[in-house]
Amino acid sequence: MVWFRCNLCKYKANRKAQLTRHIMLMHEDASRISWFKCHSCDFKAKLKQNLTSHMLCHIKLSEVEWFKCNLCDFKTKRRHYLTNHNKSFHRDPSEIEWFKCNLCVFKTKHKYYLKNHMSVHKDLSEVRSFKCNLCDFKTKRKSSLQGHMLIHKEPSEVKWYRCRLCDYKTKYKPALTKHNDYMHKDASEVKWHECDLCDFKSKMKGSLTTHMLLHKDPSDIKWFKCGVCDYKAKRNSNLKAHMLHHSDPSKIQWFKCTLCRYKAKNKSLLERHMLVHKKPSEIEWFECDLCDFKAKLKHNLKKHHILVHEMK
Repeated sequence: MVWFRCNLCKYKANRKAQLTRHIMLMHEDASRISWFKCHSCDFKAKLKQNLTSHMLCHIKLSEVEWFKCNLCDFKTKRRHYLTNHNKSFHRDPSEIEWFKCNLCVFKTKHKYYLKNHMSVHKDLSEVRSFKCNLCDFKTKRKSSLQGHMLIHKEPSEVKWYRCRLCDYKTKYKPALTKHNDYMHKDASEVKWHECDLCDFKSKMKGSLTTHMLLHKDPSDIKWFKCGVCDYKAKRNSNLKAHMLHHSDPSKIQWFKCTLCRYKAKNKSLLERHMLVHKKPSEIEWFECDLCDFKAKLKHNLKKHHILVHEMK
């Protein structure tokens, strides 16, 4: 096979058009690019197809051409999402071509996800980083930067994704999908991700992946280590949270409560704090099925089960 190689990085492609596109997307000076701009918001893209895809956000649901799965009730505005859905949910596991990471146990049905995953194993100095121009945030993924930028917007400027069944709202569309799966799907409709070594199961594949670390020998685990102290973690997200302890307070992005003076270094801590301001009737309680105990936080219910019902 003849490879077309980029002379600015390690990228290579088997088609010249792919290399040309790569150079334009990754190495072209922004001032020299002919941008495709949305006339309804400030979105812009280097590729016309990305603008076309974006424009679906501005179309009324009644005007959308839906691509529907003929095996379940899934539907989408984008044809390739339907293709990915069919690959993920309606193929026999034995027929699936898995794309596997050669550095850890990660595997996926989609080559694109493997490419994204590989950045986890690279230092920021080895990859192109996307930087926020309003704070010190930087990331390996453009989509992560786009999500981060919502933090700097006023609530009135943000497009909110609202749940049709409760008063939940979020800035992030995937978070709404996750919320619907967690909160409003009947247990019989949920695709559970089950551990094959114990009775653990989860609605989220990521939670199962994290759980599987419990069954690994410590010597087989890739540890994420702090460069300042002896702390180490099994998850990169835990290391990132830990690193806030070593950060200059003036450089930390604080998540602030709009109802009191509370502030937190982590968004999840702020979300947990906000339960303090809710009426009992507004809270989704996690109830024990063996006694009348209930908790505002799922992990408190898990602790209760272990301490009260499993250690007897």
